[in-house]
Amino acid sequence: MAKMEQLHESVDRMSGKRIAVLGDYMLDRYIWGNVSRISPEAPVPVVEVQRESTVPGGAGNVVRNLAAIGVVPLVCGVIGCDEAGAKLSEHLSEMGAELQTLLQSEECRTTAKIRVIGNHQQVVRVDYDHGMRLSAKQHQELVDAALKAFRIADAVVFSDYSKGTMTASLSRALLSEARRMQLPVCVDPKPYNISHYHGATLISPNEAEADSATGIHITDDASAVAAARKLQADGDLDATVITRGGQGMCLCEARGPAHLIPAVNTEVFDVTGAGDTSIAVLCAAIASGASLLQAAIIANTAGGEVVRHIGCATVTPERLHQALDENTTAIESIRQVT
Repeated sequence: MAKMEQLHESVDRMSGKRIAVLGDYMLDRYIWGNVSRISPEAPVPVVEVQRESTVPGGAGNVVRNLAAIGVVPLVCGVIGCDEAGAKLSEHLSEMGAELQTLLQSEECRTTAKIRVIGNHQQVVRVDYDHGMRLSAKQHQELVDAALKAFRIADAVVFSDYSKGTMTASLSRALLSEARRMQLPVCVDPKPYNISHYHGATLISPNEAEADSATGIHITDDASAVAAARKLQADGDLDATVITRGGQGMCLCEARGPAHLIPAVNTEVFDVTGAGDTSIAVLCAAIASGASLLQAAIIANTAGGEVVRHIGCATVTPERLHQALDENTTAIESIRQVT
């Protein structure tokens, strides 16, 4: 069977899979408008507002990406009993995510990020940053909720935005249980938290995060491979996938060679949320039975699609099939590094 046929079949098999998403849930607000003048009060653009919108952010954007490709997301996290939390729950419910394991707390506030877009470019971002500080009781409640989701899941995503949910004790306890249940766990980590995820299936930092975590300054393919190998070995992982923006991806497997996957040839408008797309599609592909290399190719293709749009975008299975066919040349030029 041809490689392209296998990729397409993996995309088709994603539909209906159940993936638990544990992490930091946030709400993203967008203010859209036009800029035609500079303020007389300060040298800043004046945005004349045309519309406003809200979408799930953080781990919520992983859920959004999974739902778009036909996966059933199982939401595991903590939000506040506030306006942002209510709106976030509403969005997640509307996209078909299962919220039985989403906890609400009177003691917590939901983090929200506001992006002002003028003339199709981000002008400024305003953060209402409310980190989670879970009590011992809340910690146990979240562990219990996550394990409930794990029992019916095909795979798990840990989405770490360093907002307090993914503590070392929580991550290690749930990783241990996931391994016992033979569940793949794919992690989008922060550099200073990477040690929390020892023994995961894979981690997928971006180039800057991998640089910071390893101390290896990534300037070319060789240094990217060296950083990926170090992360894989130090973390006892099945694989490391470093997302490299315009340079594509670097995949390093524990029991195989490294692969350099070229970037999709496209015009980049906004990289916001591209990492969420990558980890979501990586995990969905692995849950569908794809090899690590096949999963990375599909995720790389999906990432190339979402950066063509302003804001946190998603990709559908139909568009993913088209994009794979359009990028045959790039896929055929993947390099193996022994």
